[in-house]
Amino acid sequence: MPGIPNPTKVETFELQGVGDCNRAWRIGMRRLMKHQGQRLTYPTKTEIMGLVYEYGDRVKLTDDIPGSGTTSAMIEDAWEEGTLVVVQVGEYLDWSQAQPRCFIRFRDGSLSAVITPTRVDEHTLSFPASRLSAGKPLYQWLMDDPTVDLPELIFCSDSTRLGYDAVIDELVPGDDGSVDVTALQYDPAFYQYDDANAP
Repeated sequence: MPGIPNPTKVETFELQGVGDCNRAWRIGMRRLMKHQGQRLTYPTKTEIMGLVYEYGDRVKLTDDIPGSGTTSAMIEDAWEEGTLVVVQVGEYLDWSQAQPRCFIRFRDGSLSAVITPTRVDEHTLSFPASRLSAGKPLYQWLMDDPTVDLPELIFCSDSTRLGYDAVIDELVPGDDGSVDVTALQYDPAFYQYDDANAP
């Protein structure tokens, strides 16, 4: 095993439907990498928005508690001014840090690229329209449909913290419209052997 000349723990498990030794080795290596490095579990509760995800989806989790430096706010208005997109939210944005960052969570659960915003005022920011992916141009945002939630701005006044990468492990819908979510720590290292061949 790579990096483990003398393994001390042996695990046996059955892979039904896997008849290729390379595929079996890749699955085993993924399990090993997770045993070695996956230490964090994120239990949380969210609104019905949690149901846009499925088991195994990669997500970005953020804190939205006072003092965390992160603000989550619905985008109340957005428009273009030349090559810029201007976004207005109802929450106060903390511009006290030197290099705040943000991203946009769309209603399908997808995220924009990380954006370096320019302050317009306490509730408004702008950024180059090129930071939006080709699949989410501003004209496709649903801003005036009362049946659809507005896109959400995640504003991080501390540019070193842009949330936590995680993978959905469990989703449990509640009777009150809430969703209990359990997510596991994500690290690209867990999947480094996915295209490798067994030694």
